[in-house]
Amino acid sequence: MSVPSTLPAVARRLCARGLVGYAEALARTSRISIGQGGDSLPATLWDGVPTVLVGWHDEFLNVPLVLMPYLTDARKRRGATADVTYVTNDTFAGQFIAEAGTDMGATLLTMKRTDDREAKLRVLEEGFHRTGGLLIAADYGRPWFRARPTAWDLAKNAGGCIVAFHVETSPSIAIGSNAHRGYLPVPFARYRVHFSPPQFPSSASAAPMEAVTEWLWALRGSHAKRR
Repeated sequence: MSVPSTLPAVARRLCARGLVGYAEALARTSRISIGQGGDSLPATLWDGVPTVLVGWHDEFLNVPLVLMPYLTDARKRRGATADVTYVTNDTFAGQFIAEAGTDMGATLLTMKRTDDREAKLRVLEEGFHRTGGLLIAADYGRPWFRARPTAWDLAKNAGGCIVAFHVETSPSIAIGSNAHRGYLPVPFARYRVHFSPPQFPSSASAAPMEAVTEWLWALRGSHAKRR
């Protein structure tokens, strides 16, 4: 029977529509502002410098609901030609986020978890080249909260930079448990998006991702609300 095989697609579509509706409710009722490092992106991405945006994995519910709408609006206001490709994986959650993001007008790239690192880098580089911006998690897979060199390699190969981000939420709801916990933005709240200064791998002498890791923790430590 074909019905069971369609159920995941139907469920994913319903989840995507719900996520879009939730994002619209957030936009209508919440306040999104820019905090630390508000000049980082105008000095890089919107002015044509290839830019990789990275954040910790447990903040990625903030991406489609807070960061994506902000970046889309900022791009339109500046009349910039650069865009940001948002990277998800081919899990159920990743696919429905990709569908929701497409409905919001975002550029999405879905990676296959089974591909080796070399194949994934090739796909990421193609997406990066098309838009000039890429948004990925600094950590992927265990151990969590340990930045991997992927963003560093992509920025270095493109002659670009890395900008770390943190979304300060007040309030938010913690969902999941332990390493797989995330923070769900809620309507009628305040959100401040913080960015690090651009990090240029081509001119850095530190170990790959060392400076980026420091900025990820610094932004989170300085601006994270008590949860």
